Amino acid sequence: MVELLVDVIQEQIKEIGLEEPERYLGFIGTLFLFIVTSNILIIIPWYEAPTGSISTTIALAVCVFFAVPVFGISQQGILRYLKSYIEPTFIMLPFNIISELTRTIALAIRLFGNIMSGTLIVTILVGLTPLIFPVIMTILGLLTGMVQAYIFTVLATVYIAAASGLKKNKLMLKGMDQATIISLISIIMAGFTTSIGCIAPSIGEGRAIVSAMTSIAQQPDAAPTITRTLFVGLAMIESMAIYSFVVSMILIFANPFWNYIISNAGK
Repeated sequence: MVELLVDVIQEQIKEIGLEEPERYLGFIGTLFLFIVTSNILIIIPWYEAPTGSISTTIALAVCVFFAVPVFGISQQGILRYLKSYIEPTFIMLPFNIISELTRTIALAIRLFGNIMSGTLIVTILVGLTPLIFPVIMTILGLLTGMVQAYIFTVLATVYIAAASGLKKNKLMLKGMDQATIISLISIIMAGFTTSIGCIAPSIGEGRAIVSAMTSIAQQPDAAPTITRTLFVGLAMIESMAIYSFVVSMILIFANPFWNYIISNAGK
């Protein structure tokens, strides 16, 4: 089983463009095993995945941040590696530096957001339907946890491969621009969904309360019935706001198109 796992990781590293996967196996393999183990243990009751903490994901992203120049310098030499920051022109230096920082932040936030949103969705569904959906979401959480471990590892390997200076890897990184476009669209749509999910329920609750107060003023004897009906209506309206929030989290952190593009970057 262990040999099979090692062979799969080595093959994936080689497919991404690193010709000597044994050099990178220790770092890449450790990343993958730590993340996937942390994520799949959510089936244990009261277990909280370490990757659901922003501190853990930042630490993992920082490890990748330092590993990229270490492997890059060992492959190209320090002068040639530093020269890559001013290619094709010196004007690209600040943009390349910003790119190094932003992709590190993106790695941390993306992994944290996926695990956190899955836990949050399960918590919400426990309150709404405590018997069926939490079990289904936990099973899906296992799959999502493995997928996120794979994607994080692939991204780390792609960044290391790009630092090696191979032309194939530079061409491969151009495909990552598609992920940037999808992430931008996801954020815009998530903001739109959240806005609708906040504004519409707020207006609905306001109108429901006004109508209820008017009805109670006109029919004081029916106040208990009107109040009960009002509470049921408010609960349904608030559930729509919760659903909108869940959809926005899915758009940002679990967009299937985003995962598809990133996964293809390693092929």
